[in-house]
Amino acid sequence: MRYHRLRAPLAGVRFAHQGRSAGGLDCLGLLIATAEVAGLTFDGQSAASLDVPSYGTKPDTRMLKAKLDSHLHAVSHADIREADIVLLRIEGSPQHLALITDYPMAGELGMIHAYAPARMVVEHRYDPHWRRATYAAYRLPQCMTPVRKNRMRPSTPTKYFLSFVREAVKRV
Repeated sequence: MRYHRLRAPLAGVRFAHQGRSAGGLDCLGLLIATAEVAGLTFDGQSAASLDVPSYGTKPDTRMLKAKLDSHLHAVSHADIREADIVLLRIEGSPQHLALITDYPMAGELGMIHAYAPARMVVEHRYDPHWRRATYAAYRLPQCMTPVRKNRMRPSTPTKYFLSFVREAVKRV
């Protein structure tokens, strides 16, 4: 699959199952395309190389969680912050991904995701409904700083990644 540079705001881009461009995105495509444009790598691999090119509308939740567990750092629900990725339950099953963002209201988090029921990429508050739907939360390895062997401590998130997200996301 080709990943096109996303120059236009992401909010409002139409939802497209397995979409990987500004012409249409799904929840995984949104995260992969954003990481690609930000130039993030995972164990020396591009985000695009970690993509799963074909999956059904009901993804294999075990495989999805295993991929997230192997490339990202799990964080507790209480420690979720801007630039984290959350795995959400939809219809009771963990199968949807969102990127946590800052939100214009003081001290609140938002989330951006390609949401099939809305038929587009949307951003809104990471409210109690979505907090309850959160199955797992992850932090990018680029947003972690080693403290001592086998322990990680959160650091300031990758500036370029967050600045890209801020530029790409138009509040809706």
